[in-house]
Amino acid sequence: MSKSDRNVSDGTSELSSSEHSNSASGEPSKRHGGSRRSAIIAALALVAVLVGGGIAYRALAPVASSQNGGDVQVSSSTESDAARATSSSGAESDASPDSILDANSTVYDASGNAVTLSDIADGNVLVINYWATWCPNCVEEFSDYQDLYNQYGGRVVFAFIDCTDGKRETVQKANDFITSNGYDLPVYYDFDGSFGLDYQVEYLPTSLIVDRDGSVAWEQIGRIDPKILSRRLDRML
Repeated sequence: MSKSDRNVSDGTSELSSSEHSNSASGEPSKRHGGSRRSAIIAALALVAVLVGGGIAYRALAPVASSQNGGDVQVSSSTESDAARATSSSGAESDASPDSILDANSTVYDASGNAVTLSDIADGNVLVINYWATWCPNCVEEFSDYQDLYNQYGGRVVFAFIDCTDGKRETVQKANDFITSNGYDLPVYYDFDGSFGLDYQVEYLPTSLIVDRDGSVAWEQIGRIDPKILSRRLDRML
């Protein structure tokens, strides 16, 4: 099985917790009477501040707001096993995942019918976009995807899988977004987090190109560059 290329968008906003700065300030220590005790107390206070700051940072990091940038991380802490907002950053790397069709993840079409990824692909090159309406970069890249779908839809299968937890993200919200923007794209719903868990998706948006044999030929974490995705598809067709 061929390696896939994993790429994380350059310049994306990191949605970690707010930056914390730990500093100590005050009047200079006196050089007479009690200076040694004051210095010891100040040092202990600084240590306490640093330790407390580290604990606070770890406590606050998982609940960072997705409004500070475009990409969000997904995990089980706030919604389902497929949705929580925190940070996205990293560098380009290679990965060798198993065939994504082996897990045969089940998602649901607009009529509520259960379908598997292999059913959707049906032996064709498959482009998957895992998204949600509350993810800024997800909604911003849909216009690019509409153009790509218009260009390749007859030769490539597309699946826009909505990270639907029933609370933060619902079928109604996804449908309203698609309809109000006039998009004509095949949307599926990951009600139980099947796809997110099977492929261990950590960030939204995540886009994949799956080859005919089910191997992941390319992965993009963060907003796509439509020109790059187009070149990838051209090489595979």
